[in-house]
Amino acid sequence: MASGFLSRLVGTWVLLDYRTESLETKQVAWPLGSDAQGILVYSPEGYMSAQLMRPGTPKRQGQEVLLGTDEELAASMRNYLAYSGPFKILDRVSTETDTWRVVHEAEISSYPNWIGSTQERVAHLDGDILKLSTAHPLVIHVRHMLVIKCEKGPCH
Repeated sequence: MASGFLSRLVGTWVLLDYRTESLETKQVAWPLGSDAQGILVYSPEGYMSAQLMRPGTPKRQGQEVLLGTDEELAASMRNYLAYSGPFKILDRVSTETDTWRVVHEAEISSYPNWIGSTQERVAHLDGDILKLSTAHPLVIHVRHMLVIKCEKGPCH
């Protein structure tokens, strides 16, 4: 039942792994580094927020949040991904595992092309571990699946 899955999904999730896996070669890459940090939040009101970053991005010289050199601003964009909006649980993918199709409706995003889009994910819960995968392959030179693994718990 979706309500049981929803009650387990709601909360704060701390990123453990953010990777892409090539469907052809099985090669793994880490878009934000193998030590990426992040937080995903699913609220009881039906909103989600994902914040992912590469640790160690150099600090900017000035104190203005929206200003910086072209290089500083490019580094900030390259090393951070965030989006937020309503989410819905669609249907169960597997009756043998706690795996469901979930859609995120991106109302805001650091990647402007996602604004107004629906991001479909396959969500698998195993205790306090959440694994999110893209429902459909992404094409980044070759076909990839994006995989996010998080642990439920407070932010540290």
